[in-house]
Amino acid sequence: MTFVDRIGMTLLHFVWEGTLICAIYACIRKMVGCACRPNVRYVLACAALGTLVCAPFLTFFLLFSPVSVDSSAPSGLVHLAPTDTLTLHGFAFALLAPVQEHHGNLLPWVVTVWFAGVFVLSVRLARAWLVAERTLSAHIRRHPQIGRRHCLSSDTRLVLRGASD
Repeated sequence: MTFVDRIGMTLLHFVWEGTLICAIYACIRKMVGCACRPNVRYVLACAALGTLVCAPFLTFFLLFSPVSVDSSAPSGLVHLAPTDTLTLHGFAFALLAPVQEHHGNLLPWVVTVWFAGVFVLSVRLARAWLVAERTLSAHIRRHPQIGRRHCLSSDTRLVLRGASD
């Protein structure tokens, strides 16, 4: 299995993993409700986002290099062998094995589309950031020192101009 195929399988596994993580977060959030403090809700959301960040990396390494103990080797030695299923505590996740068997040539396309999406969304984010920076700098002017001293005096009244002017 090539590196691109490994990334493709990891991305496909992340679809169901991300859905599961979000469903667990939604259930916990629903159980907690509004009765708890905002800090608790914030920590729950951060934990869910952190899990979403870590999940693809864990999947990549667990899916393609599980540790198995070699009974013929001296104790303490382990070897790494690639596999098509994710095995954790005896439970095998082989949900996408048919995808790999029948549509293995589609995995490079999955990775290509994913990278294209990341590129397009990154460009969009950078453009929006630049527009926000320009908008912010266009509406904020530095106050001259004389005017600043004048505004800070106690007998000066500030007049705010609104949309009605």
